[in-house]
Amino acid sequence: MLSLNSLMTLAAWAIGLLGVGGAIAAAAAAIILGPTVVIAIVQPILARILSCTRCVVAAVFVLAMVGFYWLGHHQAAKECRADQLEAQLRNEKFDTAQALKAQADEKQRADDIEREARAQHDQDQAYIERLKAKPACALDDSDLDAGRLRIAPRSGGAKPARNAK
Repeated sequence: MLSLNSLMTLAAWAIGLLGVGGAIAAAAAAIILGPTVVIAIVQPILARILSCTRCVVAAVFVLAMVGFYWLGHHQAAKECRADQLEAQLRNEKFDTAQALKAQADEKQRADDIEREARAQHDQDQAYIERLKAKPACALDDSDLDAGRLRIAPRSGGAKPARNAK
């Protein structure tokens, strides 16, 4: 009489030997030979397995383990997918927050540049107004001579440049 351990070992060897080839051969026999021949071949095997209580217990055990594995595998896949979606959503929220922060920084930088440009413009305008108030600094068309700037001597007289040639 075979023990349950020996039966499981034999079943594992049989599945390994038959493997996918056995499954393909069984499917081909069912299609080619028709159900009558398949029933004639399978019925004695099933009758012998069903008459053996240990074989039925082993078959139920194996089927239960396969079912539990299948259910557990699908549950784990669902949890993994949920974790992936959660991480993707978290990353998208972070990216959105970073984009909003960058947009705010860009607006602040543009406002700073505009404020500095306006201050420089006001400074330049004030300087131009001070220059216009001095008659010696006024520049008009008569100061230009054939595309070259003609500089009038100062009222106190111009000082010659050092090392002038």
